[in-house]
Formats: sequence, C-alpha cells, structure tokens
Amino acid sequence: MSELPVILILVNAKSPTGAFVAVRNIATVMKRQANIAIVVPEDSLLTKEDLAVFWKVIKVPLIDLSRDITKAPFYFFQLIRAAFVIKKWAAELSAKAVQINDFYLMHGAALRLLGYRGRIITWVRIHPRNYAGLAAPILMRFATLASDEMVVVSRFIREASGLEGNSTLIYDAYPRDAMPQLSSFSSIDPPRIVQIANYMEGKGQRLALCAFLKIARTVPTAEMHFYGSTLGNAKNDSFLESLKTMCISSGFQDRIFFHAFSRDFSEMLSGAIVALTLSESESFSMTTLEAGLAGVAVIATRCGGPEEIISPGETGLLIHVGDVESLAEKILYLLEHPEYAKSLGQKAKCTYPKRFSVERFREKLASSYRL
Repeated sequence: MSELPVILILVNAKSPTGAFVAVRNIATVMKRQANIAIVVPEDSLLTKEDLAVFWKVIKVPLIDLSRDITKAPFYFFQLIRAAFVIKKWAAELSAKAVQINDFYLMHGAALRLLGYRGRIITWVRIHPRNYAGLAAPILMRFATLASDEMVVVSRFIREASGLEGNSTLIYDAYPRDAMPQLSSFSSIDPPRIVQIANYMEGKGQRLALCAFLKIARTVPTAEMHFYGSTLGNAKNDSFLESLKTMCISSGFQDRIFFHAFSRDFSEMLSGAIVALTLSESESFSMTTLEAGLAGVAVIATRCGGPEEIISPGETGLLIHVGDVESLAEKILYLLEHPEYAKSLGQKAKCTYPKRFSVERFREKLASSYRL
C-alpha cells in the first residue's frame, strides 16, 4: 500500500504527445504529495525513460477510432474491458481519484456503468468539435455526467466545450527543474527558425515553409528546422513526404531540415532566433510556454491557447491563422533585429514562471484531487 495518496491518470498516448508531457509534468510537480499512476494503451511505444517519473505504469486496451474507424465494432467491448482493469487497480491501490485525460475517452462513463463510486475528474485538452465533430456534444454530455469535476486547460477550451459555469480552469505549468536551459543569447550564424510540432495537417508546417521561402533569398544564411513525429500514422507520413517534396522543388533543400522529435527541448531550441507555433487550433500550447521559458521569441497564430500565453509585442508576436505574408514579415523582422527577438524571449522567460506558476498549479491539482 502506498504511503502517499494514489491518483490514476488515463492518457491515450502511444508516444510523447503534448497531452502526455502535460501529465508527466503533473507527476513531477505532485511527486511529494501523491503517487501518480499512469494508465496507457497496451500497445504504447513510450519508453522507460518517458515513464520514469510515474509511480506505477498500467497498460490497458485502448482503441482510438480517430486512427482506425474499422475497429468501431470492437470499441464497446474494449471500453468495458479497459474500465474493468482501471476499476480493479483503483480498488487495489485505494486511489484517491481517477483522472480521464480528455473528454472523448469514455472510460469515466464505463466506470460508472461498472459501479465505480470513487472520484472521477475529466480534463478537456482538445477542442471538442475539432476532434469529434457532431459527436462532440454527446461525448461531452457523457463525460460531464460521469465526472465529479470537469477541468479545462484554457478559457478558449472552456468556451468551446460549453462548460463556462461548470468547470475548473487549470493552466499547465512547467517544472523548474525541467525547464530548457540554453546558452546566453549571442549573434547566431546561421540563424535558426524552429518549429516543434507533430507532422500533421493543421499544425502549420506548410505555412512555415511557405513563409521561409519568401524570406530565404533576403537572409541567405537563415535555416528552417522542423522537429516532430508522424506518430506512426500513414496519413501523417504522407503529409511529411509532401513537405519534403515541396522543399526539394524550392531549391533551398540545403537550408530546410526535418528532424525527429527530441526529448531534449534545449537541443531543439539551441541557437534559435524564433520558435513558431502555427496551429489552426491549440487548446493551450506547451511548446509556446516552453520556448518562452527558454528565452526564445515565439510567433504564434491566434488559434486559442497561445493568445492566453503571449502578450503581443512583449513576450512574443501573434498572426492570424494561415496569414503567410504576416508570418514572413515578422520572421524577417526578427532575423534583421536580433536584439528585439532577444528582448521578447527574455521578457517571456522572466514573466512566464509567475503567470504560469508551479505553486499555483500544484495548489489547484491538490484541490482537485482532494489532497
């Protein structure tokens, strides 16, 4: 039996996604107040290193219909099977709470169906309609009925999910001992533009590439670096290949680089003049927060979460979704005025630890978990 209270967190992550990183941060921040057990898909590719911070790792069968709709006939059976395993572990560990890490996971409702009476907390981390379409209101209704508390990660998500009067807002925070540490800012040659995002439609890599091609001749030493993963998805693999084809046809392939995602954020941001967050929709945006904490200027789209992080002209710059002309203009300005880029990054580095305080994050989690 654990001396500290146990919290079970279910996250549908097969690789180090943003949602997984957020849960890992919870485990790091709460390590002295609770033992965090993570529940992941049985076919997860997460490594021992990825999972090292968690007190216990539990694997259950999870079907993600967004990846393979042909598995729909087996969904209910696997849902009940997974909920049974979670219920068993919750009882065995005397779990203080079960956290469902997004609304579309119906395991909270399944747990109630199986008679579970413990505390269930459902977090809403993604835009409901963008993910689930017309099914979003139904899934949200099931999640709300099954949960003792609904948690949203931004005001944007609170409004999008229709939970204005029935939710707790908890901004993600980044543990101090895990903050990216970069060498002091200096004149950088070649100047690097960085985008960290999984390779998929809607994340803005094509927008970044188009903007870079517009300024490539003006700043002949500038480099564009992409970091991410296709998550083993065939559609995403095809998208990445289309970006590479576009890169080759541009004639600037020697200055455009596609990297795998690195667990070392400092490695990805090292030497960066600017980091880009160009999604069509972001619930919060850990990459925006992380880049700012590392002292790197950020240009982001007005896509939800980043607007609640960035103070325009002070800690970063904002553009409208899809506005390639404005993006190219702002990238060029930062490349030609590196001291301004430095000032944006340094202001973010100074203010974000206060605005997105680890202490406040810990207090809100403790309250939610009833610790």
